[in-house]
Amino acid sequence: MTEKDLWGTDNMKQQRQTRVALITGASGGMGQAIARRLHHEGLRVAVHYHQAQEKAQHLVEELSVNNAAKFQA
Repeated sequence: MTEKDLWGTDNMKQQRQTRVALITGASGGMGQAIARRLHHEGLRVAVHYHQAQEKAQHLVEELSVNNAAKFQA
C-alpha cells in the first residue's frame, strides 16, 4: 500500500508540514542522518543532544531555523 493509497497526495503533504519528529542523539551519527532525512521529507525536527551542543547547533542551522530546534537532556 502506498502513501497515496492511505492519505492522498495533498493530505500527506499537509500531514508532514504539521508533524514534528523528536530525534534523540541527533547531534551525531545515525541521529543526524535520520534528522536530515525526515527534514528532507518535510517534517519539523527537534534535535536532542546530551553533550554535543555545538554539533547539534550546526545541524539545526543546516536544517533551518523554521523547521528545527535543539534540546539538551
